[in-house]
Amino acid sequence: MRIRVDSDLFLPWPMLALPEDTTNGPDGPGDAFRRFLGYRHQIEQTGGHHPRFPVPAGDEHDAPPPPLSPVVSLNHDKGIDPQGVTRAAEVASALATGTVRVERALRDELLRALRSGGLDEQLMYFWCHGHFRPVADDSAPLFVLRLSDGKDIDVPAVLAERGPADPLLARRPLVFLNAGYTGLPATAEPARLGGALIEAGAGGVLGPQIEMPQLFAAEYAHAYVTRYLGGRETAGEIVHGLARHFADAWSNPLGFAYALQCGMDNRLERATV
Repeated sequence: MRIRVDSDLFLPWPMLALPEDTTNGPDGPGDAFRRFLGYRHQIEQTGGHHPRFPVPAGDEHDAPPPPLSPVVSLNHDKGIDPQGVTRAAEVASALATGTVRVERALRDELLRALRSGGLDEQLMYFWCHGHFRPVADDSAPLFVLRLSDGKDIDVPAVLAERGPADPLLARRPLVFLNAGYTGLPATAEPARLGGALIEAGAGGVLGPQIEMPQLFAAEYAHAYVTRYLGGRETAGEIVHGLARHFADAWSNPLGFAYALQCGMDNRLERATV
């Protein structure tokens, strides 16, 4: 079943589990995983944030064709995993295979690209840390991402680049924020960065709802990126498939912590020759 949770209620939907059914005795090995909603269903959470995106030339049939090679970006903090114990390098290599890959490691590089209004990227991948920055008026701390330069990338910074009409992200890319707490619903404070990217034109945002161990985060990213770049599966199908894979093959529930804000039907379009 495919489920869209369009609610302002802040719940980690893919991580919720149904009560144990003891009719036929207690759960056996693996049965507990099958009670998780993320195991049973494809889930997209919107938090009431599901805007109508403008279509180029006013008609979906007039949308520009996909580029000859997929355009993707790697936005990362080069200081993560300096010893190379994770699969981060393999993720970077996968992003560069058969694609046009843009690499960014600085806040100004990202904001300058957003400001240019010419982003053709179909997949934007972020490998970095999320932080909670205190604010002066004692309200909820602001959630920020930081790349190699350690400068804050927050909601105001992203939305400040948005023009009056056209979206910043013209091809409605899937944005994969592989940093802790980025998968929280779009209206959840303080982690509203995903919602800001959707306002800027992203077709969907994928991220973990908890602080994620680096080894697993890189393993998940490698599996996700290689499948998404294949262009055959939708974003929702891959999230669902990987949640089951890690639960069934490795008895690891961390795949349920990755959640989609919008974007369940996103697929990387490839040019037909």
